Amino acid sequence: MRLKTNSRLLAQLPALCWTTDEHLLLTSSFGGILDRVGSAQSGLAGSHVRLIFAGEQWERIEAAHERALIGEESAFDCIFYGRSLHAQLGPLFNARGDITGVIGAALDATVGAELEEELKKAQAALAMAEYIAHLGSWTQDYRSGELWWSEELYRILGLSPDESPSRRGFWQYDHPDDASLIELTVNHALSQRMPYSIEHRIVRPDGKIRTVLEQASFTFDHAGNRVHEVGTILDITDRVGVQQQLSRVQASFADAQRIAIMGTWDANLVNGEIWWSPELYNILGIEQTSELKIGELWKFDHPDDRERVAHAIESARKTKSAYSVIYRVVRPGGEIRRVLERGADFYDWKGDRVRNIGIVIDITDEAVSVDAGEFQI
Repeated sequence: MRLKTNSRLLAQLPALCWTTDEHLLLTSSFGGILDRVGSAQSGLAGSHVRLIFAGEQWERIEAAHERALIGEESAFDCIFYGRSLHAQLGPLFNARGDITGVIGAALDATVGAELEEELKKAQAALAMAEYIAHLGSWTQDYRSGELWWSEELYRILGLSPDESPSRRGFWQYDHPDDASLIELTVNHALSQRMPYSIEHRIVRPDGKIRTVLEQASFTFDHAGNRVHEVGTILDITDRVGVQQQLSRVQASFADAQRIAIMGTWDANLVNGEIWWSPELYNILGIEQTSELKIGELWKFDHPDDRERVAHAIESARKTKSAYSVIYRVVRPGGEIRRVLERGADFYDWKGDRVRNIGIVIDITDEAVSVDAGEFQI
């Protein structure tokens, strides 16, 4: 009665159980896996156990059965009708204690194997994404002391992934001049129980300096103790380098415009946004805080020159070419300056105007003998 009950119970489990005689012929087989794959339980009795574990895997499984016949226990993983099984194998004894065959039991590990495979794929994808983005990550459990670094974090710090994460963390790689600010930022975040974000420099073991964006957050227990930390480090060295170079170029461009008394503008005719350089404000004698709109440059034109300037611009638009004209502007205080203006429109694939850019050069103090009313380039 108990055997029947156990058999019915095992038949409901995601498992496969079998017994064989000393010739490895099946004397019984049962389990929920048989029903899942559509195998007839009664049809396997008397068949060689190889029928269950066919294919290239049989050689090692047969060896395990042979060892069981001499009294050894073993475990192995195998495939059964596309299912991943984890099996335990041992000798089958009779009432006198003699080995009369083999008894085996295997649990269906398919879901676990699939999840493990998906986890491996996700971890590989994450590692590749971190490598591409130059983004490293870490986690730290303050209760167990466990510390984990991603491979990209090792690379950012100039270390080998074979090295164990230091208990000191990457604080030891902080640039000395930035260390106090970093400590202050982290301590403030801890006291306020909030995440932190800070840009700073690190010094690799080889002496090379990198700039990183470090961000992290903490979790706390009910007593307010820090128990876990997770964070990222983004290598922004190249971006910072480009920004610094851009800043230098912009500063040089601004100096060049100031020396040449030349201002520029760039107007987006689609969204209405317009940018004027600082020197253009200076030429027109207005504050840089003034809000300007597209087409407002004409408001500073001398009344006697407006028609001629408008004609030059309209003629250029008809031929979709650039224009150049010398005229006078009147500053808010009444001062008149002579300028050379050059501009052009840009068009999309449909032929619609989408952008307008140009320059204004103050030539008031230049030796220009040609009358502003007659000179046009």
